[in-house]
Amino acid sequence: MIVVRGELLRRYPETVLYAVKATGTAEAPTPALSALESVDPDDGPDDSLAFPRFRGRLSPDVTFLGFDLTPSEATGETPTAAADGSGNDDLGWFFVFEEPMGETRFGLDTDVDGTDVGTVPRGVTTDGPEPTGSTAGESGWDALSWGHVTPNGSQPADTQFLRIRDGLPDAGSWRIEGHGDDAATWGHNSAHMARITWQRPVRVCIHAADLLPTDDT
Repeated sequence: MIVVRGELLRRYPETVLYAVKATGTAEAPTPALSALESVDPDDGPDDSLAFPRFRGRLSPDVTFLGFDLTPSEATGETPTAAADGSGNDDLGWFFVFEEPMGETRFGLDTDVDGTDVGTVPRGVTTDGPEPTGSTAGESGWDALSWGHVTPNGSQPADTQFLRIRDGLPDAGSWRIEGHGDDAATWGHNSAHMARITWQRPVRVCIHAADLLPTDDT
């Protein structure tokens, strides 16, 4: 059983929770999600997926879920079928917290330390003189943060609203050209702005060994 206490599931009760088999190496296990065509409990049994057999809630902020896995199976101490079907392994399972695909959100990323101020997200074309942002991490509109739209000399936390016109992106004609999913121009129309500010669904995977107590605790 997994017990979750906190604001996450109280504020977002439709969060999808399940377990997925670990793959890779013992030193760096990864969730075997890339090989799955879909994550749907209605698809039937799958050796790489486990959905809660039951779920309940205790007010105000405790949620408990029961999986058909023993603690030793979840952590990898007791081998279960390998994610690639090659036999048994001992890499255990990841527990996954997934934002529902249908609950669309719009907004910008948080720029906690202000490093995005005065830069343009990597992969975004601009006519202005602003330097390009970091070459690491996300790119394109997925990397757009409040820091990018904050004028030099200010802090992202001071930006209370977003200017479609007369702001940094509009002045530099920020855009991604072409015919791909990211193709959009700042301020062109509402559809382009929806794509620019669309937030991809979040999925967090935590290995059971990081959640369950060990014999030493």
